Amino acid sequence: MVVERGAGLLAGATVIALGNVVGVLVGAASVGIRLDFGRVLEASLLMLPVAFAFGAVGAGVAAWRPRPAMGVLIAVLAVSYLIPLMGVPLFHKLPPEWFTDLSVFQLYGSPLVEGVSWRGFTILLAVAAAGFAVALGAMQRREVGR
Repeated sequence: MVVERGAGLLAGATVIALGNVVGVLVGAASVGIRLDFGRVLEASLLMLPVAFAFGAVGAGVAAWRPRPAMGVLIAVLAVSYLIPLMGVPLFHKLPPEWFTDLSVFQLYGSPLVEGVSWRGFTILLAVAAAGFAVALGAMQRREVGR
């Protein structure tokens, strides 16, 4: 069941990423900006590990404690969004790298402008793998173990 949900997440996220490619290219062309198709495609497909990281956290929490899963996932999303904004006020200077790396959005980076952050990509894949491993273990213990 977890593998099936992961495959569904991959299919849905891929459709959204490809829709993003079309939207960005059409939007840029409508205002006279020319973008490289390959870079836009690369940046859009790099959203897949972000989707997998959130999906894996959601799957892990839902398999372990189904009732609070949606609230926990929303909280993770909100905190992840706010981390880059909170860094300077909390530390009164640029925040340390470990702090900003707690944000999924920081790990994704700006691949269209700055290129691929392979470190962030690897961390996102590790989070996704860990989340789905937790989900598999929790589902097996909860459903099969009884």
